[in-house]
Amino acid sequence: MPTPAAQAAPGSLHAAISRGDNAAALKLIEAGADLEAKDGPAGASVLHYAVMKGRMPMIDLLISRGADVNSRTRNGTTPLHTAVAYARREVAELLIENGADVNARSTSGATPLALAVAAKNVPLGDALKEKGARE
Repeated sequence: MPTPAAQAAPGSLHAAISRGDNAAALKLIEAGADLEAKDGPAGASVLHYAVMKGRMPMIDLLISRGADVNSRTRNGTTPLHTAVAYARREVAELLIENGADVNARSTSGATPLALAVAAKNVPLGDALKEKGARE
């Protein structure tokens, strides 16, 4: 059950992850911070933030603590969409290994593979195709 300290500042975990403060993030997680809380105009989860920043140790921690690898922003993008948009192949592979839907569609219909193709990121596109991704 979340403690009052964890609930008092809903953006704190997002902020700690954004600035790369693993110690503060871990403290908030251990205090019961909501791993599915949404922040900002896009409604990004803490996992989206960690993916945007390429924070592999934090991504590992969040996944191990039960963060939803298929959580959605307001426009329907998943952490995998975010990893592809930021050209983070290692992150994308980690998300896929942990159950990310390679064929998830945003509200506009974009799949992670479609984003890789649009960005002309052939290596990432090929990696997604190897995992069964379709446009």
